[in-house]
Amino acid sequence: MQEETSKVIKKIEHPMVRQLKSLRLHQADLQQCLAILDHFQNLLEINNSQISLELSRAMGFASLSLYFKVFNPSKDRIMLDKTKVFRDQPEFNSSFNHFQNIRSKYLINDENAHTKSSVGLLLNSENQPVKVISLGETGILLDDREIQRLTELVEFTLSYLSQKSTDIESQLLAIYQTWSIPELINLPDVDFPDLSN
Repeated sequence: MQEETSKVIKKIEHPMVRQLKSLRLHQADLQQCLAILDHFQNLLEINNSQISLELSRAMGFASLSLYFKVFNPSKDRIMLDKTKVFRDQPEFNSSFNHFQNIRSKYLINDENAHTKSSVGLLLNSENQPVKVISLGETGILLDDREIQRLTELVEFTLSYLSQKSTDIESQLLAIYQTWSIPELINLPDVDFPDLSN
């Protein structure tokens, strides 16, 4: 039997709807993170010029920010709980903790070996002080091995989100399949925003 194509999408209100919306937002962030990591890997393989170093740093910052965004509280979405996500795959806990440590120390608190600052005194040929020279430098955040490790962590988390979303969608469908046709017709229509612009 072929399923009829829906012509109307109705808005539903249920406590699980907020959770499903959160999961979908998390998936969007992590898919973007995965795309950045893919470009990051390609960039490191192609070229090691100054431009690619700057792009690599930016991509590292962006990928870690997007990944950990889904594990932090927000007013618009329910955060993921790492103990639930990695419950059946504890080997991902060490990767999660490793990258969380990099994020906390490097992106938030700036306490690591990737950044350094030096101050020196320039002496002329007569050993007289001529100038104070000061430099600040931030190093590349992630190397090839870490990019692969973070990619695996993101892919696993996306798989978890996909399964959770499917489960909630099935539960919601089962609930609304018990409703009468008049009840369903009286639900308000969904006005999806046009995301093509």
